[in-house]
Amino acid sequence: MATIKVTRMDHYPVDSPVSWAVGFTVETNNGRSFYRDTTVSYQEAANDNLAIDLAYGKLQKKINQLIENYERQGTRVGSEYVVRTYTPPPVAQTTIAEEAIPETEEESSE
Repeated sequence: MATIKVTRMDHYPVDSPVSWAVGFTVETNNGRSFYRDTTVSYQEAANDNLAIDLAYGKLQKKINQLIENYERQGTRVGSEYVVRTYTPPPVAQTTIAEEAIPETEEESSE
């Protein structure tokens, strides 16, 4: 189950606020994370708790799609890359020993 946290709760815009800016940070089961935010007007939500609920309602479908996509990618995408030093594999060597083919009786009688 992904973890969804409220990571933004501001009055928006700063100069003359008319809404709440609510943001969520989501961490998926495989360690990937993303952020989404939206605004909710003061007319829609008189307090921050209602603003959070309404903001999540607006973003829920997109958040669920992203969770599904990110978790499908496995744990490699988004993981820290560590430079590895590889030694070349040993080269297989084939030795062919040539031996004289013994003559058959037909060849020796000629």
